[in-house]
Amino acid sequence: MRKKALWRDIFREIWQTKARFLSIFAIIMLGVGFFAGIKATGPDMLDTADHYFKRLRLMDLKVQSTYGLTEEDLEILRNQPGVSVVQPGYSGDVFLGDSGLIAKVFSNSKDHALNGYEVVAGRLPEAPGEIAIDAHHSIMKAFGLGDTVTFTNPNPDVSLEDSFHRTSYTVVGLVKSPQYIEKGGRGTSRIGKGTADAFVVIPEEDFSLEVFTEAYIGLKDTSGMTAYTPEYDERVEQLKAALEQALAARPELRLEEVRAEGQAKLDDAERQIEEGKAKLADAETKLADAKAKLDEGRRSYEEGAAKLERELAKGQAELDKAAKELAAGKGELAKNRAELSEGEAQLKAGQAKLGKTCLLYTSRGV
Repeated sequence: MRKKALWRDIFREIWQTKARFLSIFAIIMLGVGFFAGIKATGPDMLDTADHYFKRLRLMDLKVQSTYGLTEEDLEILRNQPGVSVVQPGYSGDVFLGDSGLIAKVFSNSKDHALNGYEVVAGRLPEAPGEIAIDAHHSIMKAFGLGDTVTFTNPNPDVSLEDSFHRTSYTVVGLVKSPQYIEKGGRGTSRIGKGTADAFVVIPEEDFSLEVFTEAYIGLKDTSGMTAYTPEYDERVEQLKAALEQALAARPELRLEEVRAEGQAKLDDAERQIEEGKAKLADAETKLADAKAKLDEGRRSYEEGAAKLERELAKGQAELDKAAKELAAGKGELAKNRAELSEGEAQLKAGQAKLGKTCLLYTSRGV
């Protein structure tokens, strides 16, 4: 009886305050629903992200160095226990034409085992001069498939030719990267405002860097772990600590290598300068010798020209004298001819007179 009376009182109370009861019941239902949704959504989101990362083979760790990574650095990474893949790569920061966008430029190769790309449209770059751009609204407003993208940097102290073989590329694809799952920025940048707006991908051979800028690490025992879980984070932290310890001495060694390389280039430049000075001195000596020979030749020429002028003057004088003598001879010859003609005339006259005398004499004798 008491139990029935209790239930009767409960139902009577609910009936009399049914509006309040329904409100409280709805609030409780919504709270339970939200709680159940949140409890289910978290693992679902982690599972979705984990599948996405594993499908595109996202790295477990990334190693960077201010002075770049050499083969010695990569060999140290490969020899670490627990490391399955070491994938070196190149990257850089550029402005994209006059769009004002800052982009992270990544190298890509067909044999890369980590950090794959999800192609949204087109394809990944395969030949030099091709580029795939971030499938993000900020860059897609400025560029599309088939467009030409030009790398620029307003800083006059920075030469893009030191990092890239070319600065103009043709867009062949729109891609997404597992490194950037957020809708916002694309990490830090060493130029401009300090943050990147997008990322782009070019073939590895389009980079002109002498050393790698980064290395992506894949671990052996994380394939069965889920991203963002304490177990995964702990394993990554363990390897991170081991890698930091293994590479602890490398910055100083690398700095010494850079200094040695710089000193070698400086010594080579100084040697070339000294060789240039020696060649210049030799050239100056040869030039002085040539100038002396030229001066001597000029003097000889001037002496020869003066002598020639003197000889020409002397010859001209002799020629003038001979011309005068010839003219005098011609006058004498004309005079002699006149005298000869006169003598011949006198001779003929004498002969004629002589013949007349003889005839007269003969006539008288007869």
